[in-house]
This record gives sequence, structure tokens and C-alpha cells, in this order.
Amino acid sequence: MSIILTGKSALYRVARLRESDRAPGQQVTEYPMKGIRFVLALALIAVTGTATAAVYTWKDASGRVHFSDTPPPNSDAKSVKGATGSSVAETEASQPVAKTWQEKEQESRQKKAEQAQADEKKKADQARAAEKERYCASLRKNIAMLERGGRVGSPNESGEFEFYTDEQMAAKAEQARAQLARDCK
Repeated sequence: MSIILTGKSALYRVARLRESDRAPGQQVTEYPMKGIRFVLALALIAVTGTATAAVYTWKDASGRVHFSDTPPPNSDAKSVKGATGSSVAETEASQPVAKTWQEKEQESRQKKAEQAQADEKKKADQARAAEKERYCASLRKNIAMLERGGRVGSPNESGEFEFYTDEQMAAKAEQARAQLARDCK
């Protein structure tokens, strides 16, 4: 079953859809918009009447604070001001003027620049940390190789490969341990 929407109210359409379901001779109930508008107007009046009502506050003999729409007899009740329409205008007037779109655009660009700068710094810090980790891993590897012993050496000034003696390997391992302790905490 298809529904064709027109400019009529949703309640009217619901009543018309049910027309096919009614028994022969039964009258279709229609919901006129005037009645709904009247009910909504009454509800609005009732709500605004309570919003502007006076509120009183007082303390009883036990020191508890009470609030009521009528002050108690023989007490020093104070009237509490409720929200009025003028307070909205006063708060709007006390607030600073809204920023123009140019100021908002400038702030947005500034925030983006600050974010980009922070991202760059974070990437640089991560790169430094990764490089330091590689350096420390290399030091640990060299220390292990020197302690293991065997044929370890390095090229000399003339470019020939020269092997370390046991004393040289111990000195190089101690030097590497000192670097590891100093640089890789």
C-alpha cells in the first residue's frame, strides 16, 4: 500500500489510512489542526505561568532551608528572583561580541600550525629514540662479541686488517661498557 503525502497533518493522514479498516457505516474520526493548536496554546500558557511565579525561601526551627510559592505565616521568608526575559538580554550584553569569521579562521590556522609543529617535534623525538636504541643495541652486540673472544680486529692506518690481542679486546669491551652506561640509561 503506498502513501501519498500531502500538505495535510500527520494525524489526519493516520485517520484516513484507517478508513479502509472501518466497518461499513462507521464514521471516520478526523483530528482537526485547530483543536491541536488550541491544546498546545493552553499548555504553553500553563508553563509560562509557572515560570514567572514568585518563590520564597526560609529556614525552619531545625535550620533546614525550604522553598515554596507562598511564604509561611510569622516567618522571615525571602523572595527569590526567578528567571525573567530581561536576564537573557543582560547576559547576552555582558558577553563579548562574537568573533568574526576572519578571527575564527586565523585561530584555526594558528591551531593547525601549532599542531603541525607538535607533530614534527614528536616525529623528531621518535627518530632520536629509534637512533639511540640502534646505537645501544650495537654497543651491546660489540660487548658480547668482545667478551666471546675469537678473531676480532679493525683496519689500521694503512688499511690492513689488524686483529686485537686479549688485552686490547678487554680494554675495548670496558670502553664499550662505559659508553653503554653513559649513553643508554
